[in-house]
Formats: sequence, structure tokens, C-alpha cells
Amino acid sequence: METSPYYVMKPTTFQKQKVRIGHRLDLTESQARPLIHGGFLTNDVNASRYIAELTHELKNLTYELGIVQEELKQSEAELESLTQSIKAKDAPTKEDN
Repeated sequence: METSPYYVMKPTTFQKQKVRIGHRLDLTESQARPLIHGGFLTNDVNASRYIAELTHELKNLTYELGIVQEELKQSEAELESLTQSIKAKDAPTKEDN
């Protein structure tokens, strides 16, 4: 049986081993067919590399988004605190009446 190189596009388990994006598998056509139809493999190495790059970029952007969201929450909390302190200073006291 003749094997061809296929590249993992979506992490999966093959023959009881975990394979990651970009991993090369030498498979026969009958072995590869269900994985190709399931969207797990491609025979295009460039497509596999591109998917790996996009996946890595997505992880980085998700991490950066989390940082920005945390900074935004802190800024909103500081703004609320300042707003409350300004309102407290501007509120009339019993001595003013």
C-alpha cells in the first residue's frame, strides 16, 4: 500500500496518539479519507502551516484582549470611584442649610 503525506489541520487523536496542528502523518488513502472529510487533515503543507499560524495568532489576540478587558474594568472602577468622591464633595451638608 502506498502512503502519502497528510498534515493535521485540527488537533485529534490518531492511533491512540494525540496529533497537533502541522503534524505530518504518512497514511494510505483509505486511512486518510475519514479524517479529511472530518476536516482534520489536508495534503497541502502550506494550508496546514497557514492554519497553524492563524491558530497561534488567535491565541495571542485572545490573550491581549483579556489584558485590555482587565485594564478597562480597572479604569471603569477608578472612574466610578472618582465620580462617587466628586458627588460626595458636591453634596450639600447639614451645615450648608
